[in-house]
Amino acid sequence: TPFAAATNDGDSIRVMQHGAPLYDPKRDCEPKNFRGPIAIFHGDLDGVMHPDLLEATAKDFTPGDADRSVVSESSELKVTDFSSSGRTKVRTFLIKGLKHNWSGGRNVGSMNPPKGPSATQMIFEFLTDSTQKTPPVLR
Repeated sequence: TPFAAATNDGDSIRVMQHGAPLYDPKRDCEPKNFRGPIAIFHGDLDGVMHPDLLEATAKDFTPGDADRSVVSESSELKVTDFSSSGRTKVRTFLIKGLKHNWSGGRNVGSMNPPKGPSATQMIFEFLTDSTQKTPPVLR
């Protein structure tokens, strides 16, 4: 969810189901000042979080002039980078066919189905790739 898009329980449900309001510059913290790399995951069949939140959250953490480019797309995954000054600041992973779950888990419990690429592996590869210029290896 975009930074501070909800400040109470009612707002959080509204944002998850309908998307976030426009950015409010009066907030106490500025997400664009966050210096670390960010990986954001979303299932395209997620019925809990609105699909627009994937890109809205990425934009919260990138400068207004950031480049947006699809670096990889397959039948199960779309990877998009948001870059500035030659560095990927945010990478989004839209996992096709996934609901509000953890992709590529083990067949234990209800929130981590084995379907789809391993989100854990993709996070590891993204955070250990010092140049962050290539898409993760899909496993």
